[in-house]
Parts: sequence; structure tokens; C-alpha cells
Amino acid sequence: MMGHNDIQDALRRLASSDGRSKAARFRDVFDDVQAALVAGATRDRVREELARHGLVFTHQTFNLMLARLRKERGISARGGGTSGSSVSVAVRPPPVPNAAAVSLPDDWRTGVLTAEQRRRLMPEQRKERDDVQREMAFPTLRPLGGK
Repeated sequence: MMGHNDIQDALRRLASSDGRSKAARFRDVFDDVQAALVAGATRDRVREELARHGLVFTHQTFNLMLARLRKERGISARGGGTSGSSVSVAVRPPPVPNAAAVSLPDDWRTGVLTAEQRRRLMPEQRKERDDVQREMAFPTLRPLGGK
């Protein structure tokens, strides 16, 4: 019969063995992966380093695992984190409060915006733009009488 210490030793060996899943081993190095990405390393370069150390992932699998762990830990894809995150990151400045300073085109609700213009939309503007575009894509059915 196995004693309590024997069971603990066996489980510790299992937890540190190379027979663990890729996901479990990725979790072990996730903080370092996240720190490298926040510091500016490309995802491909990080994948290459992981592969050199025995963790080989396809691009799709790496991105999926990264997204899942970020979601579990409450870390945004842009590098921000929760207060419990061990990765220090620069915080992006808040959007410009004056909509005129953003220099949006007159048709900002329906027209094509650059990535910078979309990023600088205030939450109210985003909602208004989404509502207008949704209405354009799915117009409300109106009675034939025009009422």
C-alpha cells in the first residue's frame, strides 16, 4: 500500500515531467511569453524560441493558446493587464475628448474611417456609428403606407 508521501512524490514527478501537455508547458512560460511580446518581440520570433526549447506550435495554435490564457488571466491583447498581472505595460493615453480634434470626415457615421480615426472614436460615437451601420445593413421593414 502506498503511503501519503509516496503519492505526493509520484504526483510531483508527474507535474514536472516532459509528458505534460503542450498547453500545460505553455502555461508555465506564459508570463515570459507575454513579457517578450509586450517588449516588442514578434509572435513568430517567440514561436521560434519556444520551438528551440521543445514547444512547437503552428501559428494558429499559438495564437489560440495565447488568447485563451490572456482571457483566463484578464489580460487584453494590446498588452494591458489586471492589477494582479506580473507584466508591467505602458498604458495607452485616453482618447481625445474633443471630437473636433480627431478630425473625422463629415460622413463618419457611414463612411470609411482609417484605423487611427476608428481608434480615437469616443464610446458614444462608436455606439452611434454601429447603430447607423446596423440600420443600413438591416433596414427596418416599414408598412407600404409610409407610416
